[in-house]
Amino acid sequence: MGTIHVGIGFATGRPNFKTLLGTYVRNWVSHGHADRVHLHLIIAYDLTYYGADKRSFVELEPEITKSLASVTFLGNDDVPAVVDRLSKQSGMSVERGLEFFGHGYAGKRNLILYHAVKQELDYLLFLDDE
Repeated sequence: MGTIHVGIGFATGRPNFKTLLGTYVRNWVSHGHADRVHLHLIIAYDLTYYGADKRSFVELEPEITKSLASVTFLGNDDVPAVVDRLSKQSGMSVERGLEFFGHGYAGKRNLILYHAVKQELDYLLFLDDE
């Protein structure tokens, strides 16, 4: 059996998601899963939820990042580029794209799902930080 690529998606406005992420990744590695299953982290963060700054989301522990195959950070500023790309590729209207990837939890989850498909991941797990 080949390598399996699993995405871990966090749609979050809470910087404390990093505590939960660390627990999951350390557990995954300590149980020997990292050899055949590569983890790809996709974080869609919302700076307005707790009034946090970008560093609160994008600065991860080096121990955690070295255990991940890839890390993708997506903020509200990334939505227009995604919508523009999709509207050019598929003919989807910009208005529809902004509704689909717009603000709120659902938009963040859609953004994560889009990136998981784009990366051709085998599986995607959504984790909650509560």
